[in-house]
Amino acid sequence: MQIEKYIGKISGPLLDRIAVHVSVRAVDPDALRNPGPGESSETIRIRVEQARSRQRHRLRDAGEFSTNALIPESLLREFCAMTNEAEELLFAALRRLTISARGRSHIIRVARTITDLAGDEVIDVNHMAEAIQYRTRHNQ
Repeated sequence: MQIEKYIGKISGPLLDRIAVHVSVRAVDPDALRNPGPGESSETIRIRVEQARSRQRHRLRDAGEFSTNALIPESLLREFCAMTNEAEELLFAALRRLTISARGRSHIIRVARTITDLAGDEVIDVNHMAEAIQYRTRHNQ
């Protein structure tokens, strides 16, 4: 209830400037005792470094930006190639969910980063679905 009250105080335009929205549930204490398998910090670090390298390489001749987050709106199509299925999913989400033009741009940039982390070249429907999930506020 307090979370909803707090979020209600934050204006829509301000929230629209936040690229990733993630709801996090409290961790079960038993899960802390026995966390199970997962990626090590070292593995994640390597994957992130590789993704950043892909971004720098792809954007090397583009101008004064070197990360997906900084790609200008006018160049999104050029640097964020996606499959037809991914594009269809994006526009279906735009129609069904109340996502602004700014939100659309955030989704595309996040999908591009997810694609880079996966080591892929083109945004596919799975990358797009994950990016849309991060844009959707689950507490509305």
